Amino acid sequence: MAVHPHPHHHLAVARLHHGRHVSPSSQAFLLSFLAASSAVAIAVLAMACSSLRSLWSVSLQADPLGGMGYAGESLALRDAVASWRSRVVYHVFVDRFAPPKPILSQPQCGTLSDYCGGTFAGMKQHLPYIRGMGFDALLIGPVTVNSPYGYHGYWPRGFAMPRAQRQGEDGQPQLAINPHLGTPKELKSLVAAAHAMGFLVMMDVVLNHVGCPEGGGPCDTWQETIRPPPWLSDSYAPFNQSASFHPPCTVDFSQYDADNWQRCWLASLPDLNQTNPAVAAALLQSTANHVHSFSFDAIRIDAAHHMAPEFVRWLPTRLGVPAFAELSIPSLPLPQRLLAGRAYTNWATAELQQALQIAMVNAFTGGDMDGAARGGLTHSPAAGSTAPAGPASAAPAFPAAAAVRPAAPVVGSMVDLARDMAAVFEGAGNADFQGTFLDNHDSPRLLGLLHGDQVLLRNALVLLLTSKGIPLIYSGTEQAFMGGPDPQNRESLWPFLNTHHPLYGFLTAVIRFRQKVSLWQYKHQGIRFVSTHLLVFQRGPAVVAVTNTPADVQLHDTVRVTGLRYSDGTILCNELADNECIRISNKGGYIHFDDRLPKLFFPL
Repeated sequence: MAVHPHPHHHLAVARLHHGRHVSPSSQAFLLSFLAASSAVAIAVLAMACSSLRSLWSVSLQADPLGGMGYAGESLALRDAVASWRSRVVYHVFVDRFAPPKPILSQPQCGTLSDYCGGTFAGMKQHLPYIRGMGFDALLIGPVTVNSPYGYHGYWPRGFAMPRAQRQGEDGQPQLAINPHLGTPKELKSLVAAAHAMGFLVMMDVVLNHVGCPEGGGPCDTWQETIRPPPWLSDSYAPFNQSASFHPPCTVDFSQYDADNWQRCWLASLPDLNQTNPAVAAALLQSTANHVHSFSFDAIRIDAAHHMAPEFVRWLPTRLGVPAFAELSIPSLPLPQRLLAGRAYTNWATAELQQALQIAMVNAFTGGDMDGAARGGLTHSPAAGSTAPAGPASAAPAFPAAAAVRPAAPVVGSMVDLARDMAAVFEGAGNADFQGTFLDNHDSPRLLGLLHGDQVLLRNALVLLLTSKGIPLIYSGTEQAFMGGPDPQNRESLWPFLNTHHPLYGFLTAVIRFRQKVSLWQYKHQGIRFVSTHLLVFQRGPAVVAVTNTPADVQLHDTVRVTGLRYSDGTILCNELADNECIRISNKGGYIHFDDRLPKLFFPL
């Protein structure tokens, strides 16, 4: 279905109360979806559309999700959205975090293209390791049944258990959970333990496609013959009919065309047709079952940009929990990228802000992050064994990573970064309700791109953790992992759960500062000084100073920072160092840069 963020004025459209438009084709999709589930809901929705009332606030007496409450713009959902704004999120694959056996007795995983042995039970045992840094939210990878080698969760095939197996011992529905990671009972225990420690827990969900039974071969055959293969059986229920999928075609990554990206197959994976009402209803039902059975507090929507915006925006109001949408559209210039992203977001659906990731990484590396972001996703298992990248103290283990790393340390411009950050904060809608990150499972780790320069990494982390948005830190950053492209950036964390690592301690200090100052409450983030290598901004009572100066360049600079919102005589001291303070005079002060370390100034 072709989706246009801004329909032409001559189209007959219905206006939603939050400022969105729904095209006639989208109205037809929504109406047909409800028709497949409830005649009562159709009557209510038809009356609402005829009077141009809010579509999302309609109260449905017969819910298409089998009785699941329709959240709409409920106060509970608004409170849930607000509860995420203050959080710092630890992003982790369960398979790569901790095995059920003692950590120190287990070698680091050496075959990164297959399961490594991490489990729900192992993660539960080591939750204090994460909480010790100050993290108060978790993002765990997909947990549903996957195709072989699907340790990451992005090749789903088990959206529902066979009917004969759906009833659990406790009389509740038995959900299709990846047995490599553990049992439904163990997952429920993990989430409950996380909640007891003060975490919110987000589940990654894959609704765009299904996995192949044995990697890419059978899917490729289907794409070539355009005929449903014999493996499309009950194990893929309820998506075991060809009508559940878009006809095979290839996503054109050289340019962004919404119709092509939403209809065609990502990495040769069978693309689910969410415009089919039965498919949409089944996806919503499966996701709702997981969210509410395991008490998840939010969802991450994988590959959201390959689905219709209406479907993505609708999910959180149907589920009653916030959503964070992965929107990876690097082929567009920044203004158009932000515009395309806004079509997918609303008050309850946030964007995982890849545009900001690209801007920050480019500022510290001088590289073209777009290429790495576009090419990082791997959906076919690599043959053989791949040695993992350990901490930065180890020699680089990935010759392939040289293709995306500069031959020598290079830096970008903080001036460009300041411009792009301003554009993102202004153009992305609600800047405080968006996910921000430096590393993830689809791009080479920043420390590897920085050739192991942990000082520059510290600057980037301070920038991330003090800027607008909800920061996500990818597991292994605190242990100085340097992995290259997928799967090299998916190292097992064991046996490196070292709470004495310098980066573990550094992250702890910065996260505690963020929480002490309640930085998320301050919406204004004002640039006070910027040059090619230096950036100083004020957010609330905090003054943040970072640099992208590489190790081979001497930094001895003193700059006068103006426009600081303090009374004359106020003394600000660096929370990350001893005996480093500045005195305010005429709304300004002098900051000395001589060690490349980031600075967090706060009033005495």
